[in-house]
Amino acid sequence: MSYKKWIYKYKFLQEEENETQKQFDVYVQQFEEDFVLVNTDESNNTPITVDPLPERIANNLCKPIFKRISKILHPDKGGNKNDFNKASENYRNQDIIGLYIIAEEYKIDIKDLITDELTPLFESSCRLIEEKISNKTKSIAWDWYNIKDPKSKEITINYFKEELNIIPRVD
Repeated sequence: MSYKKWIYKYKFLQEEENETQKQFDVYVQQFEEDFVLVNTDESNNTPITVDPLPERIANNLCKPIFKRISKILHPDKGGNKNDFNKASENYRNQDIIGLYIIAEEYKIDIKDLITDELTPLFESSCRLIEEKISNKTKSIAWDWYNIKDPKSKEITINYFKEELNIIPRVD
C-alpha cells in the first residue's frame, strides 16, 4: 500500500479513536455512578501505576524526519511547545504518520526522507491507534453498557461481585 493510503487510513482511525474516546468517557462516568468497588481487605490495595515512556530505540528510523520537524517546532527556536511535544511523542513511538501529518501542517517538506525501509512503520502507526481503540472497547464499562440480554447482565453482575469486588450502587 502506498504511504498516502496509509495516511488516509491513519486519519480515519484517528476519527474513530476520537469517537470511541467520547463514548468511553460517557460509559466510564456512568459506570462510576452505577457501581462501587468494595474493598474487603485493606492490604489488598493495588497502587496506581503509570505507563512508562517507551524505551529509547537505538536505530529509530524516524530520526531524520523528527530532526527536520524539530528545527521548526522546538520551543527554543520559537516553535509551538504542544506541537513539539506531540512530535516528540510520535518520534518515541515511531509513529511515522503522526510525524508526517505534523510536517504537512507546518509545510515542512519531508518527502525526500520517505524511503521503502519506512514502509513497516506506516503499518505500525495505524496499529498503535487500533490498539488504543481496542483497549477502550475491551473495558468492563464498555462491555457493561453494550450488554442487551438481562440474563447476561445478571451473570456479569455476579462476575463483578465475585471476581472484581464491584457491586451496583444502592441509592
